[in-house]
Amino acid sequence: MKPACAVAIAVGHASLSAAAAAAWPAPIQALEQQGYEILGRFDGPSGMAGYAALRLGRPQTLYLTPDGKYAIAGTMTDAGGENWNQAGVDQRFSDAMWEQLQGSAWIADGSRTAERVVYLFTDPNCPYCRQFWRDARPWVRSGKVQLRHILIGILQADSRGKAAAILADADPAARWRGTKAAPTPVRWASRRQPSRPGSTPTTG
Repeated sequence: MKPACAVAIAVGHASLSAAAAAAWPAPIQALEQQGYEILGRFDGPSGMAGYAALRLGRPQTLYLTPDGKYAIAGTMTDAGGENWNQAGVDQRFSDAMWEQLQGSAWIADGSRTAERVVYLFTDPNCPYCRQFWRDARPWVRSGKVQLRHILIGILQADSRGKAAAILADADPAARWRGTKAAPTPVRWASRRQPSRPGSTPTTG
């Protein structure tokens, strides 16, 4: 299975564990305390370490000087006026986002062998989510696309409770089938996504 499609949604990110955060150098930890969320490390230019981060939900790159004493936020420009390794930095952000999506709790709709996977943030009270569910039936039934719904609760006062109740149910897929987001029965799969792309969810 290849999660190869672009996700036209705002992605929320879980924080790294306290143990992982404690392993960052002191200047990077200081930036964390200022609101940066560190996604991971990569090799920067001239012996510097680079860090992919988020600041107020927006991608940021950080660089640590070789002596480990200072951190620089921003892009690195080479002698040609180009951003250093922009493609590699963008890939690092993309990988981190996919990893967090795959590690979230989701309810999947469609074939386990679908060529493309689309992650969606779905509110149980969202009328547009229901409409998309209906409009996507041809894609899903073709076996070429699998939808993975990450439930959220933001639209109405009871949205969060509905989402939590679905995910806490002994059979979240069956509970999901009963919501307005899935107005007709359909074969679903649900579980926590394995850590590697290409893994196969169980069907229910």
